[in-house]
Amino acid sequence: YIDGAYDLWLFPTEAEADANNTSNATRVADDITGALTDEGLDLALINDLSQTYIFPTVAAFKASLIEFPDGKKIFWQGYYAESDGGSNWGIVKSGAHTDDGGSIFTLADGKYVEANFEGFDIYGKQFGAKFDGVFSDSAAIDAALLYLGVKGSIRLSNTPRFTKEITFSQQSHGMRLYSNSLITINCDHTGHGVNMTLLNENFGENILENLKFNGSNVHFPSVGYVPTSVGAGLFLRTAFGIVLKNTSFYGFREGANLQGSHRLRNIGQCGYLYNQTGILLLGGAVYGCNINNFDGVTVRENRVVGVLIDGSAAAPYPTMNSFKGAYIETNIPYNDGFPVGGAPDNSDSVGVIINRAYDNDFEGVYFENQLYDVILKNKASGNSFNRTRHSPSTDYSRIGKILISGIGTNNNTFNQAQQISRNRTDIHVETDASDQRGNLFTDTIGFNFIQSSLVSKPDISFNRGYGVVGGTLDGTLSRASYGYKENPENGTGAGQISGSGTNNAALNAAGLGEIMLGSLIAADTEITSISGLKAGQLFVLWNYQIAHSVTVKTTTNTGNLLLKGLRDAVFTDYGQCITFIVNDLGRLVEIGRNFTNEQVGTAVILAAETAVTVTLPIEEPDYAYKVFLTATGGSGSADAKSSVYLSGRNVSSITIATTVAPGGDGVRVDWMVVRDY
Repeated sequence: YIDGAYDLWLFPTEAEADANNTSNATRVADDITGALTDEGLDLALINDLSQTYIFPTVAAFKASLIEFPDGKKIFWQGYYAESDGGSNWGIVKSGAHTDDGGSIFTLADGKYVEANFEGFDIYGKQFGAKFDGVFSDSAAIDAALLYLGVKGSIRLSNTPRFTKEITFSQQSHGMRLYSNSLITINCDHTGHGVNMTLLNENFGENILENLKFNGSNVHFPSVGYVPTSVGAGLFLRTAFGIVLKNTSFYGFREGANLQGSHRLRNIGQCGYLYNQTGILLLGGAVYGCNINNFDGVTVRENRVVGVLIDGSAAAPYPTMNSFKGAYIETNIPYNDGFPVGGAPDNSDSVGVIINRAYDNDFEGVYFENQLYDVILKNKASGNSFNRTRHSPSTDYSRIGKILISGIGTNNNTFNQAQQISRNRTDIHVETDASDQRGNLFTDTIGFNFIQSSLVSKPDISFNRGYGVVGGTLDGTLSRASYGYKENPENGTGAGQISGSGTNNAALNAAGLGEIMLGSLIAADTEITSISGLKAGQLFVLWNYQIAHSVTVKTTTNTGNLLLKGLRDAVFTDYGQCITFIVNDLGRLVEIGRNFTNEQVGTAVILAAETAVTVTLPIEEPDYAYKVFLTATGGSGSADAKSSVYLSGRNVSSITIATTVAPGGDGVRVDWMVVRDY
């Protein structure tokens, strides 16, 4: 062991080895020969090119004063420390050189060591990476890429930290950045994770494998958060045949940003999560952005949109990109919903936006928990959604709608798609322009097509009701269920009462079939309108509280409640209910109740009187009513009983009379006020 270097010399005997090896070497100035002679070493052994000299680290052999001859083999056991994974070997050379810290190392005597990499497979630690999550590994990876040039492999491990984007050569063709097992790369900067900007269609086929790129954006931001990243996890320009194997991108402005690139392939578990936009495919480049394959990817928790295919800038427009079996879910700005006034960055809750792009394919895709699962706009045409599933959020605040927007947005197809609907009144499909043709929903399940939301009506063929709202499975007759709500609270949301405890309350039925009033009615309440119901729907309003009266107010020329006989209904007991049907004008018309709504009573004409005035319990809205009278008792005269008649009426009272005073204890008269409408 001499000056931190180990020797691979072979000695014939143990004694000779002991004589030529010491752990306490001394030198006289820079006289290497003298030092070696002092220690009894033969200088001829250093000059023997068949021998390999061993050092513990790169620093040790670079600091060595030994004058190695050209062609001498040097081996180092680690880069920064022995056995740290940065071991390699090289050959001593003379001449002009640049020390790059990975493949060329300058020696103290002005010569250099050129490292040897067999098979173009480099471990990043051989270029000075540490992969400890603290040290910046960017320079080491850049040096390795520069050394390899256009093709080769660079292996990463543990927890790399990049403080700048990794840029592949413009002529790279078959370059691979990989790890043997899945690792996370922390990108502590605001730019791209990996930049592949290549020259033309002859370059590409690069590979990223077993890597998770984690950008600078917060994954679960609070309201008002402003993202810091201005780059993409994967930035591709004119890059062809790129392969991603078990590779994901988190926390960037875009998870992937492609333009002028074809035939990207996602293999294994690949994901685009917690970005602003998950996947962005852009038109307007010479080569288009076509036939990229995102089959089986996970696109979740992206705050602006999950997938944006945007050809609005210019032709050629993105086409034939595939998302078969993808998982596109919970692409929303905030986990707890939008802040008051909307998201400050104009983000929305959208799974897929296709803007002036054609013939893109979504097959077997699972959508969940988004306000809009699909927005097709600005002449986006020929895109297909086959066997997709559209599932709402658990509270149904985001039901996964389909929006077809703008003129010329034509010939998009939804085939065997399924909407997990809770009722027949939620709006699932919207169109906003009259010039839309050939958009087809065929053999679908559960979609509600509400006329008021369809400026252009799509072609609909065999849309079946979803199982929850479609009746019973055994074939027995059943009123279609529209869902229900028990004990509605005060508020404007689905199944809530706005103005509970006032004389002008509004009930938002929100497509529900039954609502049961309960203990959250905190004071006497008059309901003057019920909204959110579909034409032809049945709706039942139940009462299961007696602490406060609830009056349902009928209306005539205003409002939307038409109760039988135009009489208000007052709930005063458990189990009372009124059943309505919704007409095409959106008015709720009572078709029955389980308690009386007739005005009935008994009046007595006293012995010396010839008339009695009765105040009606419910004031009538007008004079379109009939009164039935029957003398039922009293000891008054028979003439008085036989001459009972109605002598006067108004909306709040009736007057009952006889032609003669009855005498005795008078005449008792049962009365009934009856009306239709």
